[in-house]
Amino acid sequence: MTIRQLSLGLMITLGLLVSPSVFSYQPSLEQKQEPVKIALKSLQSGHKDLLNKNPQLMTVAMVYQPGCKWCKKQGEFLAKIQQQCGQYANIALVGADANSRQLKRELRHFDKGLLAYEANKQFLRKVNGIEAFPTTVVFDQMGNVIAKKRGYIPPEKLNQVMSVLTNQACQQQTLTASAAD
Repeated sequence: MTIRQLSLGLMITLGLLVSPSVFSYQPSLEQKQEPVKIALKSLQSGHKDLLNKNPQLMTVAMVYQPGCKWCKKQGEFLAKIQQQCGQYANIALVGADANSRQLKRELRHFDKGLLAYEANKQFLRKVNGIEAFPTTVVFDQMGNVIAKKRGYIPPEKLNQVMSVLTNQACQQQTLTASAAD
């Protein structure tokens, strides 16, 4: 599956073709290039770490801020996705609009298995800023943004996104069963 096909699949899945004001899309050039390494401060260890832990996989990052109840709700389902499909995609949380201490304190609302980072200027520039929380950003293996959606994404849509991202390897019925828990 080419990046262009994947991007089109994500746009359709997320509803980009229906509601362009809520989404943004940036196609990747399909040329051989070096991966863009996005180094962020880990909220768990305090050290700089790469957002894409496994550079051979796509990365799904949810940007959150303290006090965001929709972020907590979406984070619950991202934890289930991490458990079911972690071998097919990097899943991470990225905190923004607060200091490190506030972002770390907010992690108590999220599963400890999710990697969590603090947004920096490089990350915010890469994703063209954050307008609302939560914002979900999908990066290809090269570190390019291929999809971005602001606001809460219902579990059914997130299932579809994971199915498209993993070329059906992470099946929807597996995630649907865990969404009902």
